[in-house]
This record gives sequence, structure tokens and C-alpha cells, in this order.
Amino acid sequence: MSSNDSDGTFKVMSYNVRVFNNYSHLKNEDYISSKKMIGWSVENDADIKCFQEYYNNNKSDIFNVNKKLTKAGWKYNHRHIVSRDRMKAEFGIAIYSKFPIIYAGVIQSASGEFLNSIFADIVKNKDTVRVYNTHLESMSINEENVVNTDRLAQSYKDTSYRLRQGFISRAKQVNELVASIESCKNKIILCGDLNELPYSFPYFSLRGLLNNAFEKAGNGFGFTYNGKLSFLRIDNQFFSDGIEIHDFTIHRDVDYSDHFPLTASYAW
Repeated sequence: MSSNDSDGTFKVMSYNVRVFNNYSHLKNEDYISSKKMIGWSVENDADIKCFQEYYNNNKSDIFNVNKKLTKAGWKYNHRHIVSRDRMKAEFGIAIYSKFPIIYAGVIQSASGEFLNSIFADIVKNKDTVRVYNTHLESMSINEENVVNTDRLAQSYKDTSYRLRQGFISRAKQVNELVASIESCKNKIILCGDLNELPYSFPYFSLRGLLNNAFEKAGNGFGFTYNGKLSFLRIDNQFFSDGIEIHDFTIHRDVDYSDHFPLTASYAW
């Protein structure tokens, strides 16, 4: 167990798991990469785990992720299920914790639209930290259309439209997220896939309120995307003043998803 009750340290993981590779087009024979990714996700010793593109199927021995995590010690969770398939398998976003969750919620628009972010107030040693897990709107572009100059010329209008719509959606989502952060009286850790580069509007909006874990304790270039556009740093952890960061790691050897998982150790 990574937590240390004497000094208040605890470890947080963030991971876009791409529904644990449960996609037919990935040619995931016998679900080998799924098993490896789920195994790593369960066995990692982070006290708090944030999953984007979460997937769970209670009827599957392989994909019963909720049961596996709960049995392994992460008995508190806050999951927002966005959709279910015909087998009642769940798609969404999730926070798992070894420490009690005393309050939880989702970020919504004034009209009640879910804006791809959830939060949980987690208690450790009588201290409360609010953990946000966010997955801002995807870019929804074909990577090959960007890296291949011939295809980029042919798909310019479509790619430009998708990028513009993504910018608009993410700005809306992050504005509501910022409003929630500003109204929160607890210390904060925010994890997630922003689908935006540093120096973008969402990044600066969050960086204006919180510290960035990679900037404070990371090293190298910090690329987090495992795809053809491999130079992207779009996955992040942020934390508020009053929390110390001890280390930050991008697990580039864990290459089962199209994102690398991130872990960081914090202390009061």
C-alpha cells in the first residue's frame, strides 16, 4: 500500500483506458492487451485511481473491472455511467479510492447536460481532498489525415470543422469545471485527459487556479499520447496550494492504451 498514515502521503493515478481495448477494430486477439491493462490498473498501488473511457461488464470474467478493483482494496468509488450496450456493460468515467468518499457529484450545464467531469470528496487522516476526474471533448480527427500531408490536403475542411467544434465544446466544459473549482473550499487534485495541449485555453484556465504536476515534479518532454501524434501532452494532473508533490511519473512502458498512465505522490 502506497499511503503513509504518519506523514499523510498518498498516490494518485490517472489513466485513459480506451474502454480497456474492448473494440473489435483493435485486433485484440483473446483480449491479451485488455487483460494486461486491467491487471496493471488493479495492481498499481495508487491509493486513488481516476479512469477516463472507463468500461465495466459485470457479466464478463475479463471486464468485471469494478469487482476486481473493489476486491483488491479500492472499495470506495464514484462512477458516472454515460451509456450501456445491449449486454448492459457500462461506459463512462470513474474514481476509485482506498479512502472513504463522503460526497460526490458531476459537472453539468445549467440545462443539466453532463460536461464530462466528476468529483469526489475523499477523507484521509481527517483531511479532505476533492478529486476531479475530467475527460474533455475528443478532437475526433483521424490521425492519418494529420500525419499524411496528401490526406491532410484532401480532408482539410472536415478536419478544420472537427477541430473548431472541439475547441468550442472543451471551452464550455472547462468553464463549468473552473466554476466548480473556484467554489470548492477543500484542497483539490484534478486528473484527466484534456484533449488539449499546454498553452491552450482549457490548460491555462486550470493552470491559473492549480499547479501542474508535470511542471512541478516531472522530467523530459512529458508526452502522454501513445499514437501517431506521439508528441502530445494532453493528460495531466493538477493540484492546489497546500498540497505538496513528491514525484510524478508517466508510465511510458505501459503501452496497452493510446494514452500512457500517470501517477503522482502527494502529501498535506
